[in-house]
Amino acid sequence: MGGGFRAAEKLGNELYASNRSNTILRFTPNGVTTAVQNFNTEVLNFRMADDLLTITTKNSVQAFSEGYVQEAIVDNILDFELDLLSGYAFNNNFYIGTNEDGLLIVPFGSMQATQVLPNGPIRNSSFAIDASPGQLWVAFGEVDVDYNPFPISKYGISHLKDTLWNNIDYEDLRTSLNAEPTDLVKVTINPENKDEVFMSSFEKGLLKIVDETPTILYDQTNSPLDRIIINGADAGIRILGSQFDAQGNLWFVQSKEKEGLIKLTPGGQFQKTDISSVIDNEREVALTELAISREGYVFFGSYGNGVIGYNPTANKFNIITENAGNLPTNNIRALTFDKQNRLWIGTLKGVRVLFSPGSFFEEGATPTAQAIIILEDGVGQELLFQQSITDIEVDGSNNKWIATATSGVFYLSPNGQETLLRFTKDNSPLPSNNVQDISIDPFTGVVYFATTQGIVAYRGSATAPSDNLENVRAYPNPVRPGFNGNVTIDGLTAQANVKITDISGSLVFEETSEGGSVLWDTTAFGKYKVRSGVYLVLVTTDDNLETKVAKIMIIR
Repeated sequence: MGGGFRAAEKLGNELYASNRSNTILRFTPNGVTTAVQNFNTEVLNFRMADDLLTITTKNSVQAFSEGYVQEAIVDNILDFELDLLSGYAFNNNFYIGTNEDGLLIVPFGSMQATQVLPNGPIRNSSFAIDASPGQLWVAFGEVDVDYNPFPISKYGISHLKDTLWNNIDYEDLRTSLNAEPTDLVKVTINPENKDEVFMSSFEKGLLKIVDETPTILYDQTNSPLDRIIINGADAGIRILGSQFDAQGNLWFVQSKEKEGLIKLTPGGQFQKTDISSVIDNEREVALTELAISREGYVFFGSYGNGVIGYNPTANKFNIITENAGNLPTNNIRALTFDKQNRLWIGTLKGVRVLFSPGSFFEEGATPTAQAIIILEDGVGQELLFQQSITDIEVDGSNNKWIATATSGVFYLSPNGQETLLRFTKDNSPLPSNNVQDISIDPFTGVVYFATTQGIVAYRGSATAPSDNLENVRAYPNPVRPGFNGNVTIDGLTAQANVKITDISGSLVFEETSEGGSVLWDTTAFGKYKVRSGVYLVLVTTDDNLETKVAKIMIIR
């Protein structure tokens, strides 16, 4: 009869068990053992309720009464592909736990399910996110490491506003647009209008959402976007990296298209730029991420041609590669500018920094990206050597959040020389070390991590700079005995001078803010912990036109 039992339950005066061959065995009181059923998929578990034995497999759930009489079965549900985890039968309903679709409630004898989802995103495996004050948008489209979109993903989108999730499933997306926005792989919120969001489809074009309502899918029928042909087959409209410039234009890239750099103006006009003078985009596997410098220069990455820069004013291109530019590989996965206008480049094999993007287009310029060298046990090492980088984000203090495909998240100082924090699934709530994307709420400092197993939020302390000093505060306040962390002073303007003195006026701390906050470790210039007492926080804007005073109580 086989051994290695996976589940066992008593039903009536008989015992039923499932062995490793997925055979259901019946053991009677008189010692007789018989096989009563064999399943062709794995038996996951047994459950007892209402005198019914529920047996759940990967694709079915069945209820049996005493004597192993089948009372009900579900092996097909309309609109759902069954990928089950557990099941219960009681009150003439099946309650089915699924891998991707939440809890399904199915009445006995029915193929219709009521879906019950927690207050959360529509799927666990998120691919792209973007945050702005008080909200987070999530897309779930998928491409593999070689930017192959197949099999085509047909998933909805999720929106977190304050503390509530609004999920728009794929069928509602398709119906409202009368189009199919498959493989949504990038989210970009308009910084001047947080109710306007664009999502890149790596097959169908550019999706525009206004006030949580999908309004238009730009494709070959209603815009200059052209479908592409690969090996004689229609490969759609492959849009990926996108970002708004200071004038409100949305720049984005289209793979496999000669005019692969595109601008969408606030008035809805498309302007396409021919990039064939710098790379052969029709042979390039994919154009990837895009970032815009302080001067308005547009930089975009590629799968096999490094980083391309474009000066819109002069209509001039330049490029850096592995052979001419010191990149560790030409496979670019992340691009972002920090607050010092330095371009941080994440690749399939590590990180580089372009320190002078302003000189990228000068006549005869041969720009070169630099590795970040850190000391490890007294030996110089390249920062994140050979790591597969998936995203780089900059917080309000100009610190860098770097996501990887296999090693979790690194939180680095502004110059990358110091690792401030390291998050993995072993030392943090991260459910996976494969972190696909990062985004930061600039107002609260909350950092969101999109992983293949769920989204995690980390309450960071670095916020974006304020316009004035009206909301300067320090927390925690008071600092109580046993507290070993940092005091955060936020609500600062950019480049604000922050001085902390004791009540007699002796200076114990001074720093200039990079963003909207600074951290104080409650020491006197790092030498020793300050004593109990009241400390004054003196803040001055960089133009010396505005000042603010706050107080911190230290209790040792």
